[in-house]
Amino acid sequence: MRKRHIVSHIAILLIGLMLSCTTDSDGNFVYPEITDESTRASDDELLHTLYLEILELSSAFDCVNAMQWNYTPIGAKACGGPAGYIAYSSRLNERDFLKRVSHYSTQQALYNQKWGLFSTCDITPEPTGVICENGEPKLVYE
Repeated sequence: MRKRHIVSHIAILLIGLMLSCTTDSDGNFVYPEITDESTRASDDELLHTLYLEILELSSAFDCVNAMQWNYTPIGAKACGGPAGYIAYSSRLNERDFLKRVSHYSTQQALYNQKWGLFSTCDITPEPTGVICENGEPKLVYE
């Protein structure tokens, strides 16, 4: 049942990717970006869409073996540093996934600056690893 659920989510993700990303003349993805002309509502929607795409990719595999899972910082706090961390399977295309996470984080930093946002200046703790619980990855903080 979970695999069928995953397949439907991947289909939705692929449609979303086709709508939200274009390719350049070399076939590389060109991700949508926050611009000086974009509205706050469109910037909110862009960040939300990028984040959902990342979540969809990160949950595409069941967590059975924690050794096949990594984590990476994601997002940008207005005060600096990552907004959090996300687990992802080493079975996905890691280079493309990390590029997408980096793009999202850069866009969130631009959003924070463009709209004059502020945040707590505490340091987001980095996880020490990933464990698997009921097929889901869980970040470990020690």
